[in-house]
Amino acid sequence: MKKKKLRACTGIWLDHSTAYILNISDSQPRTIKLRSRVPSIRKATGGSRKALPYAFDGGGDDHKLKNKIQNATKSFFQKIDAHLEKDSTLLIMGPALAKKEFLKYLENKRNSPMYLETTSRLTERQFQAKVKNFFKVSLKGQFL
Repeated sequence: MKKKKLRACTGIWLDHSTAYILNISDSQPRTIKLRSRVPSIRKATGGSRKALPYAFDGGGDDHKLKNKIQNATKSFFQKIDAHLEKDSTLLIMGPALAKKEFLKYLENKRNSPMYLETTSRLTERQFQAKVKNFFKVSLKGQFL
């Protein structure tokens, strides 16, 4: 009897600072942890006033920070994408908008099925259990 090849399934939990990737295929499932270099946005409190009320103060810092965040986010998404198998079915989880931004990033790059789920921060074991339960996979990597 010929053994049916299992389609690769991948679970991803991410926010803007960390991503966990669990690839489930014929081989042993493995979890990868990636850190991003996306700077956090912090509003400055206080500060000083200009000498003249309507004087030009440069104003380019917000634009530079926005560009830096966009470039770091794109780089982070590329790093995650490099760890994904080509035709794997994806479950993308996370607490905030990062999962939707990542889905938008992947839409033009992949034709495989992708699912979104909102979750809070999970431990590594909770993440693995949630992914395995979603794909209904046993510990041996076979469909139930």
